[in-house]
Amino acid sequence: MAKVTNTFIKSKLNKDLDARLVPNGEYRDAVNVQVSRSEGDSVGSLENVLGNIEIKDFGNSDLTCIGYFADEASGMVYVFFNRLHRCIT
Repeated sequence: MAKVTNTFIKSKLNKDLDARLVPNGEYRDAVNVQVSRSEGDSVGSLENVLGNIEIKDFGNSDLTCIGYFADEASGMVYVFFNRLHRCIT
């Protein structure tokens, strides 16, 4: 199988084309970036976004995340869990 090598000289995000048809120098997906919405000349350009870090590992527990609330004013995230109840028959 041929090795695919991309050089991102254009640095262009192209979600319109199928992944097999994206020209060299463009890419289809990005992680931890957002499109700038500023009023200046950099509008529409990609900028880095901080990634996630694991704060607590619940291991192999029976908890399921059922929702979350991000309070941007305080910088806090509230995560709501539900404990799965297993029926023993």
